[in-house]
Amino acid sequence: MFEGLEPADACRKLLLEKKPAEAVLAQVRAVPGVYLAGVGRVKDGRIRAWLEKLRRNREDYASATGQLMLMGDADARRETWAVMTTGRYRWVDNADVEVMTLDYDFATIPFWISELESNCCRFVVVAQIFEDLFGIDLDDFRVTMRSTPSEIVAEFFERHRGHLVGSRMAGHFVPAAR
Repeated sequence: MFEGLEPADACRKLLLEKKPAEAVLAQVRAVPGVYLAGVGRVKDGRIRAWLEKLRRNREDYASATGQLMLMGDADARRETWAVMTTGRYRWVDNADVEVMTLDYDFATIPFWISELESNCCRFVVVAQIFEDLFGIDLDDFRVTMRSTPSEIVAEFFERHRGHLVGSRMAGHFVPAAR
């Protein structure tokens, strides 16, 4: 396809040509077995077929299911949430925030807040959600001891619910001006 180009260069070229599905497919073909976070954002039948094929492999099942959820697959969404709420460690530990929150669905936030007080292993994973989503560093809790982690996040979320916007500069959601 792109004689003489490295896989990354071929992908970059395709992305600049506004061909995201072709870029993902070029990467997958060049580096078999690679997992690309966010490929579920590329709504393309070939990508879906690749993810469904990955799902047949036990090692790739969880990540492929999460990416299919991002593509809008209702069954994958139900399964992903069931896994999150039952605390399947391997799935949860390896999932990224967009998968853990069902594509940034803020209806999942109360559940994740409640999980902050469950156990230390869960805390580490769940605290990352709130740092990635809202920029809340719960290590601050350990220094100030002003509240529990769930109280800190719940207060922030209640105060700003419905007024959070994505900020490219901050790299997470921030309270919008009212």
